[in-house]
Amino acid sequence: MDWENILQWLEENTAWLFGTGVVGALLGGLYRLLKEIIEARRKRQLPVSSDTIILPPGSYDDLGQPERAIEAYQKAIELDPKDARPWNGLGSVYRGLGQHERAIESYQKAIELDPKDAHPWNDLGIVYHSLGQPEQAMEAYRKAIELNPKYAAPWHGMGNVYADLGQHEQAIEAYQRAIELDSKDAYPWNGLGIVYLLRGELEQALNAWRKAVELSPEQGMYHTSLIGVLRRLGRDAEAAEEIARARLLIEKEGEYNRACFAALCGENDEALRLLEIALQKRQVPCEWVRRDPELESLRDDPRFQALLDNC
Repeated sequence: MDWENILQWLEENTAWLFGTGVVGALLGGLYRLLKEIIEARRKRQLPVSSDTIILPPGSYDDLGQPERAIEAYQKAIELDPKDARPWNGLGSVYRGLGQHERAIESYQKAIELDPKDAHPWNDLGIVYHSLGQPEQAMEAYRKAIELNPKYAAPWHGMGNVYADLGQHEQAIEAYQRAIELDSKDAYPWNGLGIVYLLRGELEQALNAWRKAVELSPEQGMYHTSLIGVLRRLGRDAEAAEEIARARLLIEKEGEYNRACFAALCGENDEALRLLEIALQKRQVPCEWVRRDPELESLRDDPRFQALLDNC
């Protein structure tokens, strides 16, 4: 593969690529990143070829570079102010950073520019849920479903809200509807696992998380959930195998998921450190932290209660 030809093509088409909205922003960012890699290798007098350059799998945000993702989205907005998609992407970056007010503003701008798009409504629901505002979250999810009845994600989001409110039957129905609409998505299976565990239905929880792992084996959080339910079933050898699998995957995930893994592994100091960061970023509602069965080992620790008191 001739990377210099690819770079030349990207350079010649940068304006057009940026003008295509989110995809343009990401490809424009790819161009800049590829250019930096090639220039860096030239300075070090290293070869530039297909076996020396590895392209990133996604955007800057996927690579843990949210500031550069924000820059790319803002450039896309500058070049096409009427395109709603960069605003939605920008909102998702802010949401990942825990900057929820900016995320809400970005999603609302996306809705203003394209009121028929269900995606920013769904993403608004996620933010409101994280902020512990279930009524606003449900309103946003219902609007997303109204705009696109075949969109599975808001059904999953509604299931999460119902689960947090202890309305388990409604949560199960919402997750099952999400699965009907998108049978390849692991997230609602994870939600089902949580609800079944809260109801004490351990075999159903195990089956749900097995399905989540089957659909998305690279997600450490699903392996983490298997650890807890396998231990409750007295299947410690299998739980130990899942710990080994999860440890290789969980470091790529957010602080809350890593806190749950650490707690299940008996690493309470690390779990509390990560949990504090997760709460600062509002990655999950405080009410769920109080009830999450994966944090059971922390509940008698006064530091855990102190974190919740400040939540």
